[in-house]
Amino acid sequence: MTTVRVWGGDVHLSGLFLFVAFTALMAALKLTVFEDWSWWRVSLPLFVFVGFNAAYIICGFIYLSVATLPEEVEADPPDLDGVDSSHPMCAVTFSMRRGPGRNSRRGC
Repeated sequence: MTTVRVWGGDVHLSGLFLFVAFTALMAALKLTVFEDWSWWRVSLPLFVFVGFNAAYIICGFIYLSVATLPEEVEADPPDLDGVDSSHPMCAVTFSMRRGPGRNSRRGC
């Protein structure tokens, strides 16, 4: 599968290559065997690909223009009265003693 990195995300080009190859096959068939085919029929796979992508983009814009995002509610900080805070300190001490990585030879 062919992928291209664009704006930090992966774009899979296998669908585009499939439709371009099918359109090229249809064009080759029109030029050699089926001379009575119209160019609309030949380029139909490419139009289907572009049409589906346009529909996805239009649906995305419609959703983003209509959808309302809920407002974030700030939560009160948890009440830590009476909570034993020795557990996090033990975890920090153990991780500092063990060293970086799982298979470190330092520490224990």
